[in-house]
Amino acid sequence: MASGAGAGAAAPGRTKPWGKDHGDYAALLGDRAFFELPKRDMKGEDITAEWARSTGFKVPVLVEEPTGLGMRMPAAEFTVEDAIADVGPATEIDVIDVGSQVNVPGWTMRDWGNYFATPQPRPCVLNVLSLEVTRTALGARIQRPKMVRDLDWATQLWPDTRARKGQRPMVRTYLIMTAAGAYTDFHIDFGGSAVWYHVLSGRKVFYFAAPTPVNLAAYERWSADPAQGETFLGDVVDRCFRVEITRGNTLFIPTGWIHAVFTPEDSLVAGGNFLHGLDLRTALRVYDIERKTGVARKFRFPFYEHLQWYAAAHYLQVVRHEAFPRLLEEARAAAAARRGGGPSTRRNGSRQEG
Repeated sequence: MASGAGAGAAAPGRTKPWGKDHGDYAALLGDRAFFELPKRDMKGEDITAEWARSTGFKVPVLVEEPTGLGMRMPAAEFTVEDAIADVGPATEIDVIDVGSQVNVPGWTMRDWGNYFATPQPRPCVLNVLSLEVTRTALGARIQRPKMVRDLDWATQLWPDTRARKGQRPMVRTYLIMTAAGAYTDFHIDFGGSAVWYHVLSGRKVFYFAAPTPVNLAAYERWSADPAQGETFLGDVVDRCFRVEITRGNTLFIPTGWIHAVFTPEDSLVAGGNFLHGLDLRTALRVYDIERKTGVARKFRFPFYEHLQWYAAAHYLQVVRHEAFPRLLEEARAAAAARRGGGPSTRRNGSRQEG
C-alpha cells in the first residue's frame, strides 16, 4: 500500500525520527496532545457512492462494523499462516526496518511467518506495506467496499483492451503486516489517492492533518528537508487529529490527507487505494508535490497520467450530453439546499463533482 511508500515517505537512511532512537514511539506520541475528529455515527449502508458525491468525501470516516459495506473479508481468525498459504511461502516481499526506514532485502512470506512467530520483544521492528494481493488466492477472498468499487477510476474507466493485456494499476488490495511498535512517518498516499483500510487483527493509531493549502505547503517543505527525520510534522501543521481503529473497523481516508500511523500491537490489515473525481484539485496538488520532491517513479501511483486522461475523456462525454445542463442545475440546487440557502442562480464557473 502507499503508506510509507508514497509522497513524503521517509527516505532510506533517515534515522532517529524527531532526533531520538526508534525504540519508544508510544512515549514520543504520548507526550503530545491531539485533536479528535468529530464523531459521525455512520453505518456501512450509509457509505455509498451517492453519499460520497453529495458530501464530497472530505473527512476521514470510521465505520465500526463491516455490515452493509458490501465487502468480503477472510474469516475472523485469519492469521499470517493463512496469508502464507494463500500468497505462497516463496513469494518475495518488501520488508521495512522501522528504526532505519530502510528496506531489508531477500525476504519471503515464509521468512515473515517465522519472524512474526518470534516472541516479543523481537530484535527489530519490521513492517510490510506494499504486498499487493489482487492476483493471489487471498485476493480472491477479498472484495473491496462497494463505494470504492463504484468510485474507482481504475475499475470504471480503465479500458478492457489494456486490462486483458495485463496492463492495469494494481493498487486495489494490499495485505499490510505490521509488528507491534512500528511507526510509519507522515505521508500522503500516492497521487492523492483515497484509501480504504480494514483491520483484520490488531490495532492502529492514525495521526491526520487535513490537506489545506497551508498544511500541504508545510508538508512539501518538510518532505524536501534533509533533516526531515528530526521534526514531527504534527507539531508543524495547524491541527493534528488522532484516530484509533481496531479489529473489525474500516477506515476511509479522502484525497490528500496527510497521515502517520503507529501500531501498538501486531496487526494484519486489508486495504487499497483508488482515484476518483471528487477532489481533483487536491489530487493534482499531491502529484505536483511528488514531482517537486523527487519521489521515485516506483513509489508513485502506476499509470497515473494515463488514468487522468481516461477520466478527462469521460468527463468530456458527460458535459457534452444533452442532459448535462439540467443535471448540473439540480446538483447546484441540492448543494444550496444542504447549505441552507435557496436555489442556485449561478450560470458560469461550474465545477464537476466537487
